[in-house]
Amino acid sequence: MQKLARTVKNPHICIYCVPEGTELPEDLILVHELRDHYSLQARRGIGVDDLNEKITDFLSERGKRLSREEWLWRFPRATEEIA
Repeated sequence: MQKLARTVKNPHICIYCVPEGTELPEDLILVHELRDHYSLQARRGIGVDDLNEKITDFLSERGKRLSREEWLWRFPRATEEIA
């Protein structure tokens, strides 16, 4: 995430942070895809519009939206070791 946040070309990106231990809605799961990359996905098959609405609602209620600069200031180093 550090590399992505530092090298992404769009200067207006936002990064959502969700505190560790936050309970997910029943219809969403957190998938650990690779090293420091996680994604929110539907627990069961639903349409893209419904999934986008559920994720947007969750992040609006439980997440914190940060600019790239805010995120890098808050997390200046990786929080996980990458082997």
